[in-house]
Amino acid sequence: MKYRDYYQILGLSRGASEKEIRDAFRKLARQFHPDRYEKDSKEQKAAEERFKEITEAHEVLGDPDKRKRYDTLGSDYAHGSDFTPPEGFDFSSFFGGGAGGGRRARGGAAGGGMGGFSDFFRTVFGGGGEAFGFGGQAGGFAGQAGYGGGGFGGAEGFRGAERAPDTEGTLELDLLEAFRGGKRSVNLGIATGGVRTVELNVPAGVRDGARLRLRGQGRPAQAGAPAGDLLLKVKIREDGAFKLQGDDVVTEVKVWPWEVVLGTRIEVPTFEGRAELRIPAGSSGDGRLRLRGQGWPRPGGQRGDLFVALRVVVPAEPSERERELYEQLAALRREHP
Repeated sequence: MKYRDYYQILGLSRGASEKEIRDAFRKLARQFHPDRYEKDSKEQKAAEERFKEITEAHEVLGDPDKRKRYDTLGSDYAHGSDFTPPEGFDFSSFFGGGAGGGRRARGGAAGGGMGGFSDFFRTVFGGGGEAFGFGGQAGGFAGQAGYGGGGFGGAEGFRGAERAPDTEGTLELDLLEAFRGGKRSVNLGIATGGVRTVELNVPAGVRDGARLRLRGQGRPAQAGAPAGDLLLKVKIREDGAFKLQGDDVVTEVKVWPWEVVLGTRIEVPTFEGRAELRIPAGSSGDGRLRLRGQGWPRPGGQRGDLFVALRVVVPAEPSERERELYEQLAALRREHP
């Protein structure tokens, strides 16, 4: 039987604090989680073995009682060397039973995707010592839905039989979709390679950066424990026609020089179709006109305003008549603005 140096596996000194142990475990568990690698590849198989080691090390060092008893073995062993328990070492004192009769490892998942813990663990700590599963099985690595293809991050660690940690993701919406809101279907990749569809209701006027909580739609927990929530952070894609500025919306329209000089009425785009806008005579060529109450929804049913930016354009290829008129205009007003 080979000795396992759990401190070395996590890259820690024997005097590491609980926080250092927890942080090292989370970092390594994210790095070597098998769902990050191509299915059935050599890299995934190697990651599985490394992940088992990391999980087993955290199972011991993350539990103050197990760690204390593990430390009684001493520090004279080298990782991977043959291990013979010290003379007089009483395994029954660990969990009140023999090497084969101890309680199961904390958070064990029967039939987990990576099998049981090592012979060293079972000999020293007793019990079957099943390892944590992965890929969506009970007791799996919570908070890593993204490794199944769904694009969700998170890194919560193991919580035993507690409620599974929340899973975070991103919900991308067009500006018009965010304005209107309504029901949407979101496809979530799962570690087994399939897709799970979740229905949600997007509130009208949802803001960029808002978080939508779907209770019980996160990663499943261990048997008998509630699933975590799915938190979707809204990301509003840029829109070519509209720009959101707080509660107000800005759009741009092209106008001819004579329209701003003489004044006119034009149609402009809004989120609800087209609306008529009056351009007063003598308007500035770089000015903005306001349509009140046509902007972004506010709490309480009110809305911001829609600002229309005027951009004066000239004919790219003026006709002879148009050129003559421009020449006459130039003769009438020779001073530079």
